[in-house]
Amino acid sequence: MLAEPETLGTGPTPGQPHMAEQAISQECNLVGARTTSEAYSRRRGAHLKADNAATEAFNPTPETEQPPRAATVTLETLPAELRLQILKLLPELTDLKAIVHASPVFHQQYLLDRRQLLGNSLQVNLGSVLVDAYALEQSLALPEARQLPLGATTRFVRLQLADYAELRASPHGVLEKCSSDALASMASFYLSVIKPLLAQLPPLFLQNLNGPPEADVEELSKVERTRLSRALYRVQLFYSLFRFDEECSPAGFQFSGADKIISFFGLFDPWENEAVYSIYHAMVEKYRRLFEETPWDLGKLHETMPCAEREPLALEKGTPPPNYPLFLGWPVLLCRCWKVDKLTPPPRYTDARQKLREGAIANGGLGLFRKALEAPGPEELARLMEDNLSWCTVQSIGLLMSLLVLDYARNIAPSERDEAEYRGDELLFDGDKEDGPPLGWVTLWRGVYGNEYGQMLPRPLQEFGYVFWDAERLVKSGGEARIRVHM
Repeated sequence: MLAEPETLGTGPTPGQPHMAEQAISQECNLVGARTTSEAYSRRRGAHLKADNAATEAFNPTPETEQPPRAATVTLETLPAELRLQILKLLPELTDLKAIVHASPVFHQQYLLDRRQLLGNSLQVNLGSVLVDAYALEQSLALPEARQLPLGATTRFVRLQLADYAELRASPHGVLEKCSSDALASMASFYLSVIKPLLAQLPPLFLQNLNGPPEADVEELSKVERTRLSRALYRVQLFYSLFRFDEECSPAGFQFSGADKIISFFGLFDPWENEAVYSIYHAMVEKYRRLFEETPWDLGKLHETMPCAEREPLALEKGTPPPNYPLFLGWPVLLCRCWKVDKLTPPPRYTDARQKLREGAIANGGLGLFRKALEAPGPEELARLMEDNLSWCTVQSIGLLMSLLVLDYARNIAPSERDEAEYRGDELLFDGDKEDGPPLGWVTLWRGVYGNEYGQMLPRPLQEFGYVFWDAERLVKSGGEARIRVHM
């Protein structure tokens, strides 16, 4: 019997797997083992992470070992040196005030460096006018004349004027003379009075040129702000220094009208004095109609008079009642004896309207003027003035800048400026500069030096403030053409 060829092979033994099946089974076993190992590793890693987290929770690492975090930086967290530099860079006093009131940290920084910060801000806001602001602050130290010995008031004022003249010649040391309280007072006056008036006065002046402006007045240039600020401070300074007069001061305040022209207005160029008079005239016009048209209580007016100028109010039969309109259709003239008689005015009298109007200017000053400009209507303005009625006892700027007083001062003590006018020196416009004549002044005087101002010059020009404006604004507004009409 022939055997089977070996190449065919033998079949599988019953009950045993085929070789291919064994290979597949072995591979599956390997994969399963690997899969089981990976799953175990994953589970093992998860348990380790959980253990580590629990361990860190009960045993935190030191802060130095923690990874750095991005810190939140604000202005208040900056070092003190940087906070001081930020406050120094604020150009406006209003900005400095805002941040100091908004942040307790910056407020504390401000208190530590108040003198330096206020001095820096005032220098930025006022520039060369800082000398005038300092002189005004110093003048407030003048005590009441009745508290001083004979002649002490006059000596005090002359010393103030001498110091003022010296500082104008060399203004670099002004801040060194100021204490922190003085700088704070100067900053307060600038923010509450001067800065608002710098916004209120340009429309008030320019409406007298072409009527009420259709749009807001363009922002003032630096030179225009200086001219206007300088005039405002000098109006206030004049009434602060000369708030006592010969007839009401028992301390012997010896300054005649000519003395005031020589010692005070003689310090300034004529166009600067013309700017002072323009401010004064704007105040006069604001109060003039009010005192002419508003009824006043005669009894209250009587209380405003100095004791030396009044006696008990006498209302005779046929005279107006106390609440009668004082200035409408009734020739009521107030005098030293305060007689009210429509038929026989006393021989010595003064016009009550003028005395009250000048009292508002001299005693109320620029602060009252600012409030009057902000009054929304005539009733509110009347109440404001009634609460601030005062009797004028000093010589007004308008009275001093009259032809009579100016000529008298010129005759007794002619100045270098008077000599320049006599010689007919040339005065040309050399661009808008703080210390140079404005185009309006040079145009009016036709390029020749003139030392006259106040009542001696055309009123319509003073009403639109022709000495305040830069050449560009003066030409565009038609102001130059208006000046040529009055040449």
